[in-house]
Amino acid sequence: MQSAYQAFTVPQVLRLTGLTRRQLDYWVKHEVVTVDTERQLGNCRVRLFSFPNLIEAKTAAWLRDKTSLQLIRKIVERLRSEDLVRPLAEVKVAVIESGRSGRLVVVVQRADGGWERGRTVSRSCASRSRCTGSLKS
Repeated sequence: MQSAYQAFTVPQVLRLTGLTRRQLDYWVKHEVVTVDTERQLGNCRVRLFSFPNLIEAKTAAWLRDKTSLQLIRKIVERLRSEDLVRPLAEVKVAVIESGRSGRLVVVVQRADGGWERGRTVSRSCASRSRCTGSLKS
């Protein structure tokens, strides 16, 4: 029995996630988001994204509205070191506002169901690329 495989083109991913082509290209190049199929046909590059790839892109876009790209990349790198192939599609991620200070805390749910706390990032840093945090070991 064959399983149905839904493939999304770049224009579909852009429309569904709200990303720009430049953002998506950058995130794929730096392995924040993975691509299931990528082929070079002459001068044309063809990319097809699976549903889990789409979830990765949507999660990265959601996180990018709340924190720096550097922190997102650190989270992805850390989760990949734990043998997750598509980290942003395989775990739950939350950004929580911490009390009166208005600081943001990024947390990731581990496989055992527990939540791992990341570094607190000030709300003013959320949109600045120079503000980064780290996910604790």
